Amino acid sequence: MSDLIKHAIVSGIILIFVFIFFLETLDMSNVAARLPQLIIGIITLLTIIMFIQSFIRKRKSTDTSEEEENDQINVKRVVLFALSIGLYIYLIDILGYFIVTPIFSFATLFYLTTLKITPLLVLSISFTFGVYLIFIMFLNIPLPMGLLS
Repeated sequence: MSDLIKHAIVSGIILIFVFIFFLETLDMSNVAARLPQLIIGIITLLTIIMFIQSFIRKRKSTDTSEEEENDQINVKRVVLFALSIGLYIYLIDILGYFIVTPIFSFATLFYLTTLKITPLLVLSISFTFGVYLIFIMFLNIPLPMGLLS
């Protein structure tokens, strides 16, 4: 399968998820929907840019076998990451944002990067605390509390 087809498939899947998430923001108040819609817009733009870059690379490429060798997609990682996102979305209402998010961010960073455990813990906890400060303290937007409610 060529690199362009792989990027088209991934771009299509991302755009489908983005569309679903955008539909979910329509149920929110205008103030609460601003940030998710901004993030959705950025993800959409980056997805389109990714596909265009792949298309341009394909047109400029003279040796497709060399390109395909360099840009192998690790299907196992993609599938496990997608499943972990699904599990995260499922568990967020049950266990709560402040329990699931640090676990999810630590686990995915541990799986996808080569950082040591201490920086991963600091990053996961700092991110969750930052979201707490922005959404709960500053914007007064409730997050799913799950077991903590």
